[in-house]
Amino acid sequence: MDTSPVQPLTDAQIAEQVKEDLAEGRVHRTLVELDEAGNVLLGGKTDQTISTTSGIDDQEAHGLKQKIAYVLDRTLEFISPDHPMTARIADYVRAVTEAKYLRSQLDETTITMIDKFLNN
Repeated sequence: MDTSPVQPLTDAQIAEQVKEDLAEGRVHRTLVELDEAGNVLLGGKTDQTISTTSGIDDQEAHGLKQKIAYVLDRTLEFISPDHPMTARIADYVRAVTEAKYLRSQLDETTITMIDKFLNN
């Protein structure tokens, strides 16, 4: 079984993906949230899509979990080239965008305290 890491994207591919992710509409965002909920129900991390979890599990998991992730990743890759990597980029862009917004809603003292606790 080919378990080589996902090939990195070019700078131009990454720029295009970020541009697409920042332009997500309400319907797409709602579908992503359903995907994220499904991911959590299947044991994945909060705020990650099934695609991101599958891509990570394909590289890092072992046994049956890795085999299932491998099949899902290859299927998604067939349907949408570079999907394992673009899914991770999309999840990251959404997380950073949300973090920036939430940070703007807090005062600097609170942010400093949060950062202090997160860095311990």
